[in-house]
Amino acid sequence: MQVLLVEEVVAGAVAQQMALFPVLAVMAAMVLLAFTHSEADMNRYAIIENGLVINVVIGQPELNPGQTLVECPGAGPGWYYADGVFTEPVVVQPEPTPAPTKEQLMAELAALTAKIQALS
Repeated sequence: MQVLLVEEVVAGAVAQQMALFPVLAVMAAMVLLAFTHSEADMNRYAIIENGLVINVVIGQPELNPGQTLVECPGAGPGWYYADGVFTEPVVVQPEPTPAPTKEQLMAELAALTAKIQALS
């Protein structure tokens, strides 16, 4: 039994499909590129717009021209970036609304009952 590396399989598929399906060939070449770069070559980079992390990508900065990329081991979308520091957004939990008391519900029921009887 012959064992083929993923790169060999993808390269073979690219060669076979290139004439018939150019788009498929380009996609396969992109997959091949992803497999040829080791995990050590690829880091997490935050895409920054106006001081806000809009997305995080894994790759190499030269593969994303035209975007502001900053290496970020732990930041994610929604984080802030200023002066070389990432800041996690603060999530403010709203105060829970207290449940109405039995007396309040009974008063509401009486008021609604009166409105319904007035319609009859």
